[in-house]
Amino acid sequence: MLKHNYSKLLIIAITLFPTFSFAQENINEELFEINEEISEETDNYELLLDLRENPIDINKASPEQLMIIPMLQPSTALNICNYRDRIGGYSSLDEVKKIFKIDNEIFRILKQFVVIDRIIKERKLDFEIRSRIINPLEKSKGYTEGKYFDSKLKQYNRMIINYGEKLSGGILFEKDSGEKKFNDHQSFFLELKNILNLKKVIFGNYQMEFGEGLLFWNPYGFRKGSDGIYPIKKRGRGIIGYKSTFENGGLNGISVNGEVKFLNYYLFYSNRNIDANENVSGNITSLFDSGLHRTELELSKVEILNENLYGARFEFKLKNNGWIGITHYQSSYNKEFIPDDRDIYRFNGSDNNLFSLDFKYYFKQANFFGEFAKSKSGGIGSIVGTIFSFDNTMLGISFRSYDKDFYSFYGRGFSERSSENRNERGIYIGLNHKITSRLKLYSYFDQFRFPWRTYYIPFPSSGYDEMVRLTYNKSPKTKFEVKVRNNKEDTNIKVLDEKGNEMSKIGNYRRTSLRFQIDKILNNKFKLRWRTEGILESETSVEKIFKYDNSDKGILNYLDFEISSLKYISLNFRYTYFTSKKSKIPFYQFDRDLPGILKISRLQGIGNEFYLLIRCKIGSNIDLALKYSLVNYPKAIDIGSGYDEIKGNNKRFLGCQLRILN
Repeated sequence: MLKHNYSKLLIIAITLFPTFSFAQENINEELFEINEEISEETDNYELLLDLRENPIDINKASPEQLMIIPMLQPSTALNICNYRDRIGGYSSLDEVKKIFKIDNEIFRILKQFVVIDRIIKERKLDFEIRSRIINPLEKSKGYTEGKYFDSKLKQYNRMIINYGEKLSGGILFEKDSGEKKFNDHQSFFLELKNILNLKKVIFGNYQMEFGEGLLFWNPYGFRKGSDGIYPIKKRGRGIIGYKSTFENGGLNGISVNGEVKFLNYYLFYSNRNIDANENVSGNITSLFDSGLHRTELELSKVEILNENLYGARFEFKLKNNGWIGITHYQSSYNKEFIPDDRDIYRFNGSDNNLFSLDFKYYFKQANFFGEFAKSKSGGIGSIVGTIFSFDNTMLGISFRSYDKDFYSFYGRGFSERSSENRNERGIYIGLNHKITSRLKLYSYFDQFRFPWRTYYIPFPSSGYDEMVRLTYNKSPKTKFEVKVRNNKEDTNIKVLDEKGNEMSKIGNYRRTSLRFQIDKILNNKFKLRWRTEGILESETSVEKIFKYDNSDKGILNYLDFEISSLKYISLNFRYTYFTSKKSKIPFYQFDRDLPGILKISRLQGIGNEFYLLIRCKIGSNIDLALKYSLVNYPKAIDIGSGYDEIKGNNKRFLGCQLRILN
């Protein structure tokens, strides 16, 4: 079985080869590092990649466009735009840094995403082709027993075309290991800008990001990580062509964005088939979101549910101080939802309609934001918050409340659980503070409660999550980091009564981690990171009459090297060793991977991991990346479970990606 996981935080900067920086790696790490396994996610990486390859012109951008840039304070973005409008424009980014006293580390991030007076070449055809293959070298039980189609390759092929600034489009084909068709998942979109008095029109597959994400957001969104402020406030992009591999996440039809004076409006329509779980009566119990179509059972869930959806959104601008948004949509289904007995408050019926009111308002150093939404069931979801920005300090606080019968399939508002905004109450307080020019503090405290039972816990539960992180830049080439995170929440434990019968009782789950890390740059070509992390994890019974103690402790160490001394080649090597006393603690590690992939590995038990990543540039228009990875569990007989079980103690992958630009 898979056991113990190691923290892999070094992220591969998804920039073009061969230029890399700690700023690029750290920004990805701080935004994406979470205690949750993700095998492959591209949407948030695509956001940063698009920003890097299509930087924002700071002399033309709106405050909302600048606020998309990670770590840039909302008040700073607003002040940059207001001051620019008064003076007529900036002559350099250094001028922006000096006027607004932007911190050196934030400025290094800002320079990746903005330019001064970007020159646009009209009627120029640009395209990007990205093709990758990932091959698991071991065969799992699903292949040996004939349950999976005999194709282990995971394939991804995508083309994006831009014709000037007015026309763009994309097409994507993807298949997972064990699936038959190379286009098991496919998407397409065509996007027109500034045509027929409209800002944007998208045909085909698209997604929407509005307000605080209670009605519409991308399938993943940003979650709690290593920064105290950034995750709590959404930064919506409106309508976007769908480029994600999450198969149930995108809409299909047409979406329109227009503007009339102080009013920004959106109209949208979608009709599509969705994967779902069906009971013996032909009713839908829930959506099937894994995207895996390998076995007969999984194939029986493919696109069995039809959804018809239409709606509109109106944003009323409040000069340069924010806006008020109103969103409504109606959806209907060809089959009825009937939840199972484990969670009777899940969505039921064959139609839904949602209405929301959201706002953002900027006043001096404060940014107020929130969204209130209601679904057809009468359930209400809401989140409100404030971020205060001062010279050396950012303080954020938000309150969230999601009723147990609030249903929003496309919502991804800030929450403890990433899968849905339902049955939750919480308060979050975050703080970023520059103690000195070299020493910085990042922290948060999140208190949450689930008033009704969840799927796995048959009673109301609660908990909290807290984090403190200190970074010290001894010099531009040396950085130290200490991070402590503590999570405690109620859980469901199985105990025996006096007669020896098993029953469910409330237990306490606690996970505490302490991390120490050093980043070092040598000769500007050689980069080194060393990390050690210790974790204590326990499950105990709340009722003292029941003796239950399921505790464990573990430690990991990893050493990461990056060499970019060669003109067109960079190498990244990492070795990780992990162990725990009882082989129960999972370590979640952010992997460097093929550019464009966000991967968080889950390692558990006693073992080690090794990988080598090679990135090279072939001419001026071709990027090639190769990765070999090996996870070894020396005491294991097999790895995984079910049809994914692998005989032996090694798990190896070989990946290759080719990226062609014109």
